[in-house]
Amino acid sequence: LGILLAQPAWLPFAVGTLAVNLIGGFLAGALFATVGSAWLKSNPLGLFLMTGVLGGLTTFSAFTAEGANLLLDKPLLALGHALVHVLGCLAAFFMAGKLFGLFGQ
Repeated sequence: LGILLAQPAWLPFAVGTLAVNLIGGFLAGALFATVGSAWLKSNPLGLFLMTGVLGGLTTFSAFTAEGANLLLDKPLLALGHALVHVLGCLAAFFMAGKLFGLFGQ
C-alpha cells in the first residue's frame, strides 16, 4: 500500500496524505449521516469513533508539514494544496452524507 501511495515524481505533493484525508472525510460523513451529530457528541463511543478512530486515520500533522514545506518555496502551490485537502474533505463528507441519506431525503 505504501508503494501505491508514494509520491509520484510528477505530482507536487504526496498523494497518500490526500487519499487518507479524503477517506477520513468520507467516513466521517457516513458516520454522521448514519447515527447523527447528537449521538456522536453525547455518546462516548461516538466521540471515540469520530475523534479517536477517524482522527487517528486522518493525517493533519502530515498535511500541515507538507503545506509548511511548500509554503517556503512555492506559496501558490501551498495554497492549492490546502484548498484541495480542505475542500476535498468537505466534498467527501457531503458525498457520504448524500449517499447515506443525511441530505435531501
